[in-house]
Amino acid sequence: MREVQKVSCINGAGFQMSFRVAADGPDNDSDHTRVFENPNYQTVNAKGLSLAEGTEVWPHISVHGGPDRTGPRVRYMPNGQVAVYSITGTTDVSDVDLIGGTA
Repeated sequence: MREVQKVSCINGAGFQMSFRVAADGPDNDSDHTRVFENPNYQTVNAKGLSLAEGTEVWPHISVHGGPDRTGPRVRYMPNGQVAVYSITGTTDVSDVDLIGGTA
């Protein structure tokens, strides 16, 4: 599983969205990013979340006008690396794919 410090989401979809980095446990999630449209992106640095190294994290996407989505999990590690996710589709049918980044 990829070990990363940051999570980036690229909005390639037909809707506005925001996201937060989610993690297991109470009070481990980040705040939501600002709302952004296609073709923009936002990045969250999980270093400020007080997570233990190796904690699984994932993007929780708030689709404006549709159901929320989640992306594949990665592991938190304070190493400066970034997991990049692509969000595509419509409010009814959308995908969150881990497409790369630094690993």
